[in-house]
Amino acid sequence: MLANCSHILNAHVSIPNSNSLIFKDECTCCFDTDKFPGGIDVCLTCYNGGCVSDERNHSMLHNVKSGHPLCLNIQKIRKENSYEERSSKALKLEIIETSKEQVDQENYETIFKLKCLECKDFSEISPLPDNVDKAINAIKSALSASKKSEVHSWTKEVIECQHLLSLHQDPSKFLTDNDRNVCSQCDKTENLWLCLECGSVGCGRRQYDGSGGNNHAIDHFNTTGHIASVKLGTIEPNGTADVYCYLCDENRLDSNLHLHLKMLGIDVESQIKTEKGLSELELEQNLKLDFSMVSDDGKNLIPLYGSGLTGLINLGNSCYLSSAVISLFNLKDFHDDYSVDANDHFLQCQKPSRASCLTCQLFKLYDGLFSGRYSLEPSKSSSENHTIGVAPRMFKDAISTGDPEFSTMRQQDSFEFFQFMSKNIRVSEKSNLPGQDSMKMFDFYLMEKLKCTICNGVKYKKQISNSITLPILENNPENSANDLSFNLYQSFNEFCKDELIDGYSCPKCKKPTPALKSFKFNTFPDVLVIQMRRFKLVNWVPTKIDTPVSIDNTKEIVLDHFRDMGPLPDEEVLPEDEASNNNQEQIIDSEILSSLVSAGFPEDWCKYAILSSGGNSADNAMNWLLENIDRLSEPAPPLSSIPKTNSLEINSFDPSSVEMLVGMGFNQNQSIHALSQTDGDVERAVDYLFSHPEESGNSNQNIPLVSGGILEIDSKPAVYELSSFISHKGKSVHSGHYVAHLYKDDLSVPDTKWVLFNDDRVVAQPNPPIETAYVYLLSRK
Repeated sequence: MLANCSHILNAHVSIPNSNSLIFKDECTCCFDTDKFPGGIDVCLTCYNGGCVSDERNHSMLHNVKSGHPLCLNIQKIRKENSYEERSSKALKLEIIETSKEQVDQENYETIFKLKCLECKDFSEISPLPDNVDKAINAIKSALSASKKSEVHSWTKEVIECQHLLSLHQDPSKFLTDNDRNVCSQCDKTENLWLCLECGSVGCGRRQYDGSGGNNHAIDHFNTTGHIASVKLGTIEPNGTADVYCYLCDENRLDSNLHLHLKMLGIDVESQIKTEKGLSELELEQNLKLDFSMVSDDGKNLIPLYGSGLTGLINLGNSCYLSSAVISLFNLKDFHDDYSVDANDHFLQCQKPSRASCLTCQLFKLYDGLFSGRYSLEPSKSSSENHTIGVAPRMFKDAISTGDPEFSTMRQQDSFEFFQFMSKNIRVSEKSNLPGQDSMKMFDFYLMEKLKCTICNGVKYKKQISNSITLPILENNPENSANDLSFNLYQSFNEFCKDELIDGYSCPKCKKPTPALKSFKFNTFPDVLVIQMRRFKLVNWVPTKIDTPVSIDNTKEIVLDHFRDMGPLPDEEVLPEDEASNNNQEQIIDSEILSSLVSAGFPEDWCKYAILSSGGNSADNAMNWLLENIDRLSEPAPPLSSIPKTNSLEINSFDPSSVEMLVGMGFNQNQSIHALSQTDGDVERAVDYLFSHPEESGNSNQNIPLVSGGILEIDSKPAVYELSSFISHKGKSVHSGHYVAHLYKDDLSVPDTKWVLFNDDRVVAQPNPPIETAYVYLLSRK
């Protein structure tokens, strides 16, 4: 009996507070939940959640690692004749914290049992020691860690606006109800915005897809300079509403909103919210966008289940993450790295919680996607553990904590997340899995060639990359009037073609000359990630390009033609000199550059903005572009006109940060240089060192790109096959829906090799829309 257990009196039991993360509805090492047989054990010391299955028993593994014996077992058992009335996606729109719990209460009976993992006993004894009793009651009533994360992510951070603290209002303007019912410039009666300075009512902005208002609210700001407006229909009796500051160009908090509205004749306490807020509208729009789940002949696509056919449940605007993760795990080399026994890492993990360790969560994702336990065909599953798909909540939290974009529930760009994910996996593996670098499969060298048109002298410069962005050729003269698509090879040709630049400082001619600049492959990666540039600026608005891209043979894409072959017979390789070294183009972060270019800004201006704003922040570069948007129709100035900011002062950084990088195999100058480029952040410095191998920090020692050293120049054929692709549906880069299509050789469906992963819905698709893809992943044969 547990009554005789010494642990109940002597074990360290912690009483959780409001900040505690309690993993009570899902195991931190697998996707078993409290609704699976046996439920979840919640540690009474650190609140870890562990499954109790005979095969895995991650609860006992946690006990072995931590020595924490006492736990609270929580199990939900479905009631007879229960039913689920509302879908999780519908609930997301209302952002009601208790809705899921209410549904669970209606459908499940929750059983709690105190458990000692050392004595392997359960108990319902009473009375319990005071600290144990308080801990159990606190765990019962607290939000789970996943629910707390969900609520926090959905609560978009709106900061107080300083401009609104000194708002000048017209005291003579007093509005009636009729004044607020229609736009003052047109007949729009919805999505109306009230100027907080003069009381003018204008309709909202015209949206990227053609919907919305007629821009009369923003036109009013442009004409008058009045800085703020509130969305009528979102005002609530508690004094909250959507308030927009045009100077900040963001939603902002107006702490004096009730007074500002009172000046205009509006009593806040009598208001009723009648329209959705901006975040609710964004999510609603994304949920409406869906890829067809029927074939061209009108038949329903065949659902698929099992190992490798498990989808990811949408957390709300997380389709960008799902499509990137599914595409990555489809690569054999990557999923093989995480198919090994994860318990070794679980037992050695140094993170405070396995839920916060990215490496732990990658092992967990592999198990979720490939075990087959979480994608059971309804006819073959039991009512207790029937499930379709897994929810990557812990993975999202582990990889995005602290990131201002990916930690939110806003829609993001899937390609940008793929790059962000690759960078963080590389850093995590460097720390937790010595000798493993799963991301090296993407690494390759591009060779930049500069050729003087006067003397035919050429200069070469290598740069490391892990992806390329290819242009989409609109109105291509090579295509006939009836051929609206272009070939992928044409896009490669455009990427690699010569570009004429003026003002090149030729070291042989000793004067500025016209030059030809081009890029080709110096090495080819095992997996080539291609982003198609499907967004461009039209009147400074990012606009989607839907032009199809044809691929003649997805099983054999030959890229040898785009390999750099060195100087031609009539070309002379020019020597380096001090002047040319001083005028070298500063190296630009390819991840930041691609994120700006994908938003539709001109590439030359993106490079200029990155360097002008410090070189290490996409947000700073984006702000620079927006502040200088009137200049973007002109040619960008030469990058050499931007002064370099390169400090190697060791005293500028914490010596322990330098020592940590040196301990990873980098030399001191490299470490100091990387820290100088990343504001002293060690993890970002590691990523910088991997991304900029040519920057040696005034040292001749090469940076170890991968565990085996610098990438070798390869000579084997550059022949690829299409492994997967990510598609985007929608008109705006800021919204829409992403899905992934994966090539599978072993499908049991006749005449079908492609699988559509639409969040947690997985179906066979005989004719996938390859030509409209946003991101392609090509595997080298």
